[in-house]
Amino acid sequence: MNTENGRVYCNIYGYCGSVSEWIKKSIELFSNNGFPLKSVSYDVNYQKLERKSLEKFQSEFNEMHEGDVESLFSFTIFKGKSLKVPSSWEYGIRFDQPSRELQIFFNTSLEINHTQILVNLLIAYLDDKIVNFGIFFI
Repeated sequence: MNTENGRVYCNIYGYCGSVSEWIKKSIELFSNNGFPLKSVSYDVNYQKLERKSLEKFQSEFNEMHEGDVESLFSFTIFKGKSLKVPSSWEYGIRFDQPSRELQIFFNTSLEINHTQILVNLLIAYLDDKIVNFGIFFI
């Protein structure tokens, strides 16, 4: 766990899995832990940045082909005050497909037990996965 710029981060390197499975799992896990995700930000092959509401993305996601979904690089699902201002994002999760980096983040201003929530999320994400490297400091 790393605290930087008013946020608590936890990074896992070498996370494997399809983007479409990861999206579905993230929405469910965060919601089940009391943190509904509201927006998405992603790159398409590092060529085009898109940001939109999760609801709009999900309606488009259902129409996308599997190959199109898997080309979404550096994908972040979050809750924040502004789509366009990442520093306003309160919590979320990011998956960078080429580097296989998974990053969970929470704003430190949230009055929650950051450590316990991160542990709960990590257990759920890593339940059926093998990763190359990860660091979690308490």
